[in-house]
Amino acid sequence: MTMRPILIAVLVALLLSGCTLTFPQVNAAMQLVSLPSDGQKEQGAPIWLASIGGVGAVLTPYAMDDYTLFANEDGDAIAFDGWTVRAIYGFGLTEPIKVSGRTGSRSVLSSLGRTKTMCSEWIDQPDESSLRWQQTCSVGPNEIAVNSDGNIEEIRMSLGRELGSVTLRVRY
Repeated sequence: MTMRPILIAVLVALLLSGCTLTFPQVNAAMQLVSLPSDGQKEQGAPIWLASIGGVGAVLTPYAMDDYTLFANEDGDAIAFDGWTVRAIYGFGLTEPIKVSGRTGSRSVLSSLGRTKTMCSEWIDQPDESSLRWQQTCSVGPNEIAVNSDGNIEEIRMSLGRELGSVTLRVRY
């Protein structure tokens, strides 16, 4: 008896049983942060609208050590260090996206492999009612918009041709 029919039967059984992928990093981060229910949220608390490669989600920001974690109860999460999106989980991705480096050489690791890019220094571009920090990378532009109160209102970061970009916008 060959192993091939047995292997195929096991694979079919696994596929039909509905396998779920989990990411320990997100689970650990979600356990550190108790996500408030709708009844516990403060009135007027900001929410963030996120988009990665055309897939959107509504996220809530949580301060964690040196990062801001934007997350929801569906398992979508984005880690941001103040200048660079460091990790993206959920959003229909088969694997998380991880980013290392800030200025100069940057690396984006995803299910598609590793993409290296070169990024310039951040440059501030004053606007009428806000300040826009802009960075040029070989995979595309990055931008952080800061309002007159000094709060970040929008984050856009290019991830590469295949992955597109990640955008976060605050909504009050």
